[in-house]
Amino acid sequence: MFFIAVFFAACSQEEASPTGPQDGTGEKTEPQSSGDKPEYCGDREVVYHHDTVTVYRDTVERVIEKEGASYTSFLYSDSTGAIDTLTKSSVALECDIGETEFSCQEQLVLVLAPIDGPAYEPLVYQKLVIDTVHCHVTITDTVVKDTFYKESYSYKHDTTFINYGENRLMDYIVPERVYEPGEHPFDSVVIRDFFDTLDVSDSRMGGKKRLTVNSELSFHDFPLTVLGVMPVLDAQYSYKYLKSWPEKWSPEENTYEFENFNELVSDTTVTWTLGFTRYEGGREELDSIQVTTFFKTARTSLGD
Repeated sequence: MFFIAVFFAACSQEEASPTGPQDGTGEKTEPQSSGDKPEYCGDREVVYHHDTVTVYRDTVERVIEKEGASYTSFLYSDSTGAIDTLTKSSVALECDIGETEFSCQEQLVLVLAPIDGPAYEPLVYQKLVIDTVHCHVTITDTVVKDTFYKESYSYKHDTTFINYGENRLMDYIVPERVYEPGEHPFDSVVIRDFFDTLDVSDSRMGGKKRLTVNSELSFHDFPLTVLGVMPVLDAQYSYKYLKSWPEKWSPEENTYEFENFNELVSDTTVTWTLGFTRYEGGREELDSIQVTTFFKTARTSLGD
């Protein structure tokens, strides 16, 4: 068993100088050879242990350069139009950089791995045995060397500046949020065409039992019962990204179901009001349109 000590010591002309054995209190006694028996051992059998302490004449600090972390930084325009700076680790930030525009997404990475066996190391207890038969004596040899190199590390970090600084890739300032109409945007022409004719004599209303739109609707003077359909959440869906620049924002998608039970006694044309929410520049506004619908209450016979 060897120990290395880092300190300065006054050295004699001898490169290695043995020191005397140490008793149980740590005090040094007179030098002993392995054939001698210290007086404090009494009648016990002596067991000798040899250790080595290394003493250095000088200490030199050595700096080792290593590759550090990588960062990505860019300017973006927030919702008020003010310019702000964002800098994040390139590992957590996934950017799609084109020739004139770019977009970035902050990633959320979850790693789930099965655990085989217990998740802890079992504790091993050892019994402390006190040796009263032998007398243990340590003989320490001192070895003198020239230089001890104390190593430290310098990490070189790298930053990619997308749209500012001398080494920027482009001048495009990404907006914090961009509006997207959604998969089923509200279109008054499409809506009027949908409600042009409703066959309430058919349980499926001619394929118009449901309407899905990226808007919140309200029905005024509409003769049918309208039910809001709750969306079905996918349990397998997982969030991969925490935030995006620009953030793609779209109005909530809603689905409405129409019941064909009604008090209409004959084919009827009804003009009613459809309220809806529309979005301009990320702001929600209420609006309405007039809709005229022809309600078919009975199927036309083949002879008609």
